Amino acid sequence: MSEHAIEAMEKAVDVALADPANIVSRLTKVASEYAGSTGVSPGYAAWIVADTVKKAASEHAEAAVRAKAEALAAAERAAAAKEQLKESAMAKEATREDINNLMHKRAEELRADGETPQQAFAKYMETPEGLNWYRAYKRLPAAEYTAPIAKLSNAQETLAAKVAEIRKADPRLTPQQAAAKAYDSTPGLLRKLMVEARGGDAPEAA
Repeated sequence: MSEHAIEAMEKAVDVALADPANIVSRLTKVASEYAGSTGVSPGYAAWIVADTVKKAASEHAEAAVRAKAEALAAAERAAAAKEQLKESAMAKEATREDINNLMHKRAEELRADGETPQQAFAKYMETPEGLNWYRAYKRLPAAEYTAPIAKLSNAQETLAAKVAEIRKADPRLTPQQAAAKAYDSTPGLLRKLMVEARGGDAPEAA
């Protein structure tokens, strides 16, 4: 059985599949020509052609699926580019408050179970989207610029106030040294911070 005959038959099958209206007559002719060129029986030739049609149809289906997937990916890229342009336009017109509110809103939308708002905001600011908004935020005029800060919890507010008080009394202390003194002078503060970091509320002391 020559390779030339097989290649010719496969090409003829492809041509037949491209003409659904006349596919039966075309495939019958393909089987007849294949039997004549190879010397096999008409029945065996028909079986070979049918098997080739099955394989070709499967390949065509896979190609169609790939083409659809590529089209969807292209549509998604186009939508993403459109959204990026929309965000860029918004960033040019937005105020620092608008962008700050948007970043907090997005962080809340993406917040995982068990995460505190502060943890979600910190994680969001490490994403490409968060970084893009932060860059837009920083491009605001210097007089308008204030670094976006996540809202502090009760324990964080207590710590910040204590650190400021201690450093005011002794400016030589670093923030870390002042925080250590704050923990020592405020029983339970460190425990409350750790509990809040885990997303819970500190239990009342017995």
